[in-house]
Amino acid sequence: TGADLNTATSRAIGQITATDSMTGGSYISKMPDGNLRNPAILSATRTLSQQDLNAALDWLNGLGNINDNTRRAATQNIMNTWAQVDPMGAATRLLSMTNDPNYASLATSIASQLASVDPNAAVQWAQSLPDDTTRANALARAIGTIANSNPSAAWKDLTDMPDSPERASLMLNIVNSWSRQSPGQAAEILPQLPAGPMRASAFGSLANSWLQQNPMAASKWINTLQPSPERDAAVTSLVNTQAMTDPVTALTWAATISADNVRMNSYRNIVSQLARKDPATASATVQHLQLTDEQRPQLPKLIHHQTQQPPAPPHLYT
Repeated sequence: TGADLNTATSRAIGQITATDSMTGGSYISKMPDGNLRNPAILSATRTLSQQDLNAALDWLNGLGNINDNTRRAATQNIMNTWAQVDPMGAATRLLSMTNDPNYASLATSIASQLASVDPNAAVQWAQSLPDDTTRANALARAIGTIANSNPSAAWKDLTDMPDSPERASLMLNIVNSWSRQSPGQAAEILPQLPAGPMRASAFGSLANSWLQQNPMAASKWINTLQPSPERDAAVTSLVNTQAMTDPVTALTWAATISADNVRMNSYRNIVSQLARKDPATASATVQHLQLTDEQRPQLPKLIHHQTQQPPAPPHLYT
């Protein structure tokens, strides 16, 4: 077919270019822009990249009158390959490509690749980028990669980033990674997060992770927290883990939540779980909860609703 012929021709031209870049380049430069020339350029750059990445990029830049999309795709292919095999070399070459349309996206990709093999070099390189936005994005990507294996080092690198939404989001990502590896250490740095919903979310995330690893240690930590949205988030995580297995303990914890709406949501969760197994106990338990006049009728209605639900169908085994 015509498509197969074009593919075969493009590959052949790519091989010719790899053997003799001058001949291949001359041939491609004389081809009209379209379905044959553009794939031939991509094929040639892929083949040349396997031999000499610098030469592949120089060859591409030496071609005139290239479709913008084709040049962008070919440059992206070369630099991505370069970042995988020699991230420091790719990083050095990119510094001379600030006018390239791919510059910003390549900077973040290279920063991540470099951070996986040389974290310090990645941070230093990202900080050297001249453009503010690109520098911030590359630094964030580098630190994010570092956080996957060494959240403590990544946290220290955050001091080099200016305050921004990206920095705040990155702090949360590092805390989440740290929570999985060493929740006790993560708990020590949580107060450094900026106040607001994000910090409360981080407390809840840490509590959830820690409860899965060491419920007793997590409970002791939660018990040291002062009344606050952060403590409410942590207690909510605890309540969610115990609502089905130990609803009485879950209710005791839920009663310590300071925000009325958050506490009531926890009550609903626990009572709903309990009513499915033991409606009578659920009804008796509700009578002892500290509720407002507005809240008090809500839980009996919830219990009644749960008792009206049809039982779950039995599992069928074959």
